[in-house]
Amino acid sequence: THLAEIEATIDDTYFCWYGPTTDTGDAYFRVTGPRVIIEYSPQSMGGSAADHIHGIYRDPKNEYGAAITG
Repeated sequence: THLAEIEATIDDTYFCWYGPTTDTGDAYFRVTGPRVIIEYSPQSMGGSAADHIHGIYRDPKNEYGAAITG
C-alpha cells in the first residue's frame, strides 16, 4: 500500500511549521518526503484564516498521475 511506502521512508520525511504556535494567526505546515508531500495553508482573505484553507497531497514518485498517463 502507499502508506507502507511512506512508512518505509519515514526517516527521510520532514515536518515544517511556519507561523504562530497559538490560535491567533495563520500557520502553515508541510510534510515532505520521498513518497509524500502534504501542505496545509490557511488564507486570511480579509477574515478568519479558518474560513479559507488550501491543502495539497502529492506523491513525488507519481507526480500528477505520471504512472497512469505515462
